[in-house]
Amino acid sequence: MDRVNGEDWVDIGGGKRGFRGQNDVAGLPGTEIASAWLNGVQEEILTPIEKSGGVAAAGANDLLAKAIRSHGLNLVVAGGTADAITGTLSIPITSYTEILNAPILIKLGAATNTGPGTINLGPGVEPCTRMDGTPLRPGDWSANGLITVAHDGAAFRLLGVSNSSAPRRVSTSFSTPGVYSYTVGQGVYALDLQLWGGGGGGGGAGSNGPPTAAPGAGSGGYKRKRVDVTPGQVLAVIVGAPGAGGIAGGGSGQSGGSSSVGALLTVAGGSGGTGAVDGYSGAAGVGGAATGADINRPGRYGQGPIAADVPIGGMGGAAFAGAPSGPNTAAGQEGVFPGGGGSGGTGDLAGGSGASGWVIITPD
Repeated sequence: MDRVNGEDWVDIGGGKRGFRGQNDVAGLPGTEIASAWLNGVQEEILTPIEKSGGVAAAGANDLLAKAIRSHGLNLVVAGGTADAITGTLSIPITSYTEILNAPILIKLGAATNTGPGTINLGPGVEPCTRMDGTPLRPGDWSANGLITVAHDGAAFRLLGVSNSSAPRRVSTSFSTPGVYSYTVGQGVYALDLQLWGGGGGGGGAGSNGPPTAAPGAGSGGYKRKRVDVTPGQVLAVIVGAPGAGGIAGGGSGQSGGSSSVGALLTVAGGSGGTGAVDGYSGAAGVGGAATGADINRPGRYGQGPIAADVPIGGMGGAAFAGAPSGPNTAAGQEGVFPGGGGSGGTGDLAGGSGASGWVIITPD
């Protein structure tokens, strides 16, 4: 559309052509209004109305407002593939500068994207990223959904979706020994895993006369790691069981169980203290190994028994973020959660059992 160009137009400021009313007293004719110019005005108004699905009608004076409100001019029905969208605006464009930073609505097809994607609305293929410039993730374009994108001069951005718009970090804790199932939530593509192995059981003591005390057990190892996952993935979670304390009479303590999340991460439990008979014998338990994760904290060794006026059983090792158990002058004490080793028994008494492992899963 151009400014009025009929005869007797006037400059209305800044070199802009405008209208002049007829003034018979001054002998000034009014500006000529040509039919071509009026038809241009009509089509300038009716084109967005009709391209948005509106229909011209006498007495309907709100059609342009409705067309603007509908966003129909910026609506595209997607073609192409799940990861390579094609489409055409109702008023085609020849350059993306024509829609620079303008929100474009795209009605998606029956497939969900599997990773990074592209969009071509006529001028050429352009990458599409999340709002913060990070690559699209599987599921960002959901089948039969409606998305809003904007072109920033270099690429399309998917509005409203960024790494910062990921689901809230709500942790799930598993602290009772056993096997569980964890399902990865929608929109979650990484997990922060923290695992403790179960603590070993302290050694039992057995005495036929001489003072006797047994050693403590090792604690479970600790690992922390960020792992990649996919929404809906189901993971088996195992919480390591505590090792049983050695029975009275000099029985050795049992090892604690390993904790794991599927095949993504596993950490070992601590070993038990060996039993002692007639004296301060037996070897303390070894802490569970921990390697290969982002953060690794091997379990602590148990301590040996202490010869004193009253026999003292060896302390159980402390796991990461935990504390040791014991020492004691009677039956061994249980290990301290999470993953602590049990302390050794004295006299003719049993060793303490270890503490259970622990698994914490947090969407990242």
